[in-house]
Amino acid sequence: LTIGCYNTAEILQYTGNGTLLLRLPVQSATGYAMFAVPLSNQQFLYSDRSYLNLVSSSGQCTQLRTLRACYDIAVTSLGYYLVPDQMLNNVALFSPGLNYVHDLVSGKPAIFIALDEKAGRMFIADWTTITVFSLNN
Repeated sequence: LTIGCYNTAEILQYTGNGTLLLRLPVQSATGYAMFAVPLSNQQFLYSDRSYLNLVSSSGQCTQLRTLRACYDIAVTSLGYYLVPDQMLNNVALFSPGLNYVHDLVSGKPAIFIALDEKAGRMFIADWTTITVFSLNN
């Protein structure tokens, strides 16, 4: 389990039985971590609400993209990242190499995201509504 700590600008990793494996202070972060996703190269994808960041194993933070209000992320089976942004009203698609590809959804408030790849569906939600999109188009 990997957690981005909201007030401490840290990444924590735990085993399945709750043993702390890693406490990584994130350097140059604004705090307010929303999520942290471990990558295969010992780095992390990390949101501090205003930026999508790449964090090294030493905690060095590199900004990848400016966001307005990013609280969640989804990762596809092919390694693509889907990042909803509440204030920009979009869901941005990033390649496995973390390059911005395009917006999958725009003009729709998006706070939370979930994928059902088998059924070809993406669910985005704001505080009151869940919208279902087809991924097959």
